[in-house]
Amino acid sequence: MAGRRLFVGSLPDGIADITLRATFQQYGHIETVFVKPDCEPGQQCAFVTFATPEQAMHAKASTDRVLRFPGAPKECEVMFARNQAGGPPRTPPAAAAPQPRTAAGAAGQATPREAVQPRKIHIGSLPDDISEEMLREEFARFGPVTDVHVRHDCGPGRKWAFVTFESPDDAVLAKECTDKELMFPGSIKPCEVVMARNQGTLGQQSPERAGASHVRPPHAGVAQGPRKLLIGSLPDDVTDEMLRETFGQYGTVVETFIKDGCMPGRQWAFVTFATATDAASAKIATDRILVMP
Repeated sequence: MAGRRLFVGSLPDGIADITLRATFQQYGHIETVFVKPDCEPGQQCAFVTFATPEQAMHAKASTDRVLRFPGAPKECEVMFARNQAGGPPRTPPAAAAPQPRTAAGAAGQATPREAVQPRKIHIGSLPDDISEEMLREEFARFGPVTDVHVRHDCGPGRKWAFVTFESPDDAVLAKECTDKELMFPGSIKPCEVVMARNQGTLGQQSPERAGASHVRPPHAGVAQGPRKLLIGSLPDDVTDEMLRETFGQYGTVVETFIKDGCMPGRQWAFVTFATATDAASAKIATDRILVMP
């Protein structure tokens, strides 16, 4: 069943919660209204929570890309919030900080990987003609965007991109509100939006290529577990390159194996990652979701 909490974007700057409540209460009983503070000009958004999913559905159907407040840049985008918990969206609570790993001669210095908080999201299932400008305009409503990178050498129907935000909170908000909800013109299905596994500054490279020069061996503190995935229901003409390109966005792929001699419609393969964490991320993001042409 759909949730009770709606995300409302493209609002006028400085809109008051009483204005939102007065506008949306015609669709049902409103429990909470949360207006996101400190938004950039032209990027105001809010959350409205109804008493029942039916009321939220009625409000969404009646207002999405129809309702426009005075002073708003365009009609509002109204969609079900990915995070259906009450109150303002929050980033997941941070785990207890591990002791920084140090290298010889650099005692007390944390590695760059430990210092990085996730600000970059990966967007899949994009239309082939998507542009950086279209992505920047769409995702800027969640917060200041510092970088957009579109992968241009993808095969038809496999376009993907990275969007990096100034704030980790904005990245989480964008993921929660758009994953499997946002659909661009020309797309064949809603976008898959996940936190990018590679959060480094080399956003112009796919995770596979960014780490292809060397594979770090597992070390203390890194989760150990299965690194190999079985991928079923593949197209009969799938290739190693197609698998590497598709799964490389989730981490470093060290090996692919395609089973020869499968019956038509029963093709399968193995994909092995450098780390168990990358394998788990790929499974979560693709299992019963990914459809390869």
